[in-house]
Amino acid sequence: MVILQSLSILDKVLHELSSCEWKRYEAADATLFKQQGKNLRTNASILSKLVKMGCFSSTIAMDWSGAEGHAYTMSFENNVFIARPLQALVLPKRASQLESFKDITARILPQI
Repeated sequence: MVILQSLSILDKVLHELSSCEWKRYEAADATLFKQQGKNLRTNASILSKLVKMGCFSSTIAMDWSGAEGHAYTMSFENNVFIARPLQALVLPKRASQLESFKDITARILPQI
């Protein structure tokens, strides 16, 4: 398991922006669903703090199983956290796939 946290410094204080988690490709479906639920709760907690600070009303996060994953947005609307699928993701295995991966990430990042 690998956990990646997006961080930012504001007024000399380190703040989390999102949490993403990787599981092995062979992980059981039950483990992946548990990971997804945990990540949704973690990102809702992070977003709650960002909303209270007046910084953001949405964030982007990812869940991964091996080289395959998906990105989703989480927003805070009418006092409810809403997660929406954004993009299926695959880590490139060959140099020829890098341009496509670059295009996908460029489409995702402006969503913030």
